[in-house]
Amino acid sequence: MAKGTRLLRIAIAGSGYGLRAYLPHLQRRQPHVRFAGHWRPYGDMPTRDAPALQGPLITAGQGLHALGVDGVIIAVPPAVAEGMALTCVDEGMPCFLEKPVVLSDTAASALGTAARALPVATGYQFPGTASFRALKTLIEEAAVGSIERVSVTWSVQSWAQRNRVHGWKVLADMGGGVFTTLGCHVLHALDWLFGDVRFQSGWVSNAITRSWLPGPDRAANDTAVLNLSAGGAPDISVALSNAMDGPPLHRWDVTGDRGRMIIENTGWDYVSGLRLNASFKDARRDIAVSDVKTDTYAPSWQRLDGFCAAIVQHHCDGDDMLRAGRVVALINMIDRLAEKPQSNPPFMA
Repeated sequence: MAKGTRLLRIAIAGSGYGLRAYLPHLQRRQPHVRFAGHWRPYGDMPTRDAPALQGPLITAGQGLHALGVDGVIIAVPPAVAEGMALTCVDEGMPCFLEKPVVLSDTAASALGTAARALPVATGYQFPGTASFRALKTLIEEAAVGSIERVSVTWSVQSWAQRNRVHGWKVLADMGGGVFTTLGCHVLHALDWLFGDVRFQSGWVSNAITRSWLPGPDRAANDTAVLNLSAGGAPDISVALSNAMDGPPLHRWDVTGDRGRMIIENTGWDYVSGLRLNASFKDARRDIAVSDVKTDTYAPSWQRLDGFCAAIVQHHCDGDDMLRAGRVVALINMIDRLAEKPQSNPPFMA
């Protein structure tokens, strides 16, 4: 390690995605970054996780700063993540939060306030892709004129739905469902592209999950069709499902009075395979931008690298957490106000 370079010790909370996506990257970044251990503030790890976890175990009663931890990656079910995130705020511990960050508006607001003085990062990936960066630039340049309509359709059957796994990803009280797997990404990107997003009308349903989920557990919503608006886009329609059978479909259609921009991905991966095509009514040449097919976790690694740099530089990007907080508030508003039919109406954006 070069003289004067600070060694970072990063802990991970989560035995699934957190270990698959982030632990290998931390190990590759040695000696500049070191894995500090598994953070389990609510007690010992479940026995079923033991074979997957290698490294120190940080449990309740152990202060993170006292153990030399510089930051924490929180990649656990949203219902559990909320308490962990607020513990980090109380301890002044930088934290990297997987989507959709937390469940309650109150916790999101507390994190937004903390992010003004504490490095707090989120794992949202679309703003880091070539296709969405190009789309944002074209919108800011008014390349297609005034935005008249935005349509987003994203239907991809999740692993939990395909295999009918009775776990947190399909349970409402644990923060599972279509807004955790797909919807939070879409709402975050819409806010980033067009400004503050508002719910107008729509419906949500858990009918598909409810048809197979055993026992008394409350099924999470698996399908949603929404009408939204934003400062830069007065007419936004969104159709989402993480439970419908069929091939994956992910399409953004942005229509202006002087052209049209479409992002598509026909693969199962969330970010690898995105492609933007833009066509214009004036003399401008059409544009095509593709995201290079790469490791599934590469966008997550980019976000993690930015988080580590923010700790070293003590850079606090409050806007990132404020946007994530607006997404949490919008999801909660949709859950309160959207219609809830017993069976699904037609699925279309």
